Amino acid sequence: MSFSNIKEVQQIRIPNADKIVHFILYSVLSFLWMWSLITNAKHSFKKNASFIFLIGTCFGIVIEILQEIFTQSRSGEILDVVSNCSGILFGLLISKIVLK
Repeated sequence: MSFSNIKEVQQIRIPNADKIVHFILYSVLSFLWMWSLITNAKHSFKKNASFIFLIGTCFGIVIEILQEIFTQSRSGEILDVVSNCSGILFGLLISKIVLK
């Protein structure tokens, strides 16, 4: 039997953890998307990367706007959009290196 009270256990809080999650998810999304487009090899890497960045960024912005308008428990944040865009660019960079 333990003498500690489970309700008093502190939670680990990571500052801006949601931004890290946005970055990772959008990195994975852009990498897998590029992998799919490169497999079909219809366009150049540069054209595919531009398409992925444009659509991914627009998607992220729309999601943030919808969060702000249609939910009460969540809010749209510009830093989420920045994290999304950074993640897309990182995923494209990794795909450029890995998918030669």
